[in-house]
Amino acid sequence: GSAAAKKAVVGWTQPSGFTIDAMSARVLYSKLAGVAVDIGITFLARSDISSGGYILIRPPSVVEEFRCGNTERGEIQGLSLGEIECEYIPSPLGVKLFPSSLQAGLHVLTIPAETALKEPDTAD
Repeated sequence: GSAAAKKAVVGWTQPSGFTIDAMSARVLYSKLAGVAVDIGITFLARSDISSGGYILIRPPSVVEEFRCGNTERGEIQGLSLGEIECEYIPSPLGVKLFPSSLQAGLHVLTIPAETALKEPDTAD
């Protein structure tokens, strides 16, 4: 088949004796239109992430720009993540973070972004 078909998720299963726990996370940002912001993100890592592992973060739909850094807000701040490398993903919009290592527990970071030029809906 096509490359796109090979990458598509075609199913999801949970084998017996193996549980999947969702990562709890919280995102805080200004909902004003057309504003450079720092998006604050907290998340609870349930297990350690060793060198070579990564964290993928996608922004809320109302965010226009979401990068590892910009001229208005500066660079991503890994506050509790220690030393990290960041890779910008243009489509679908996001960033991939590569911590040198990450211990299980609560973590905080900020990512520079810009809100859309329209006022967001209350659901966004």
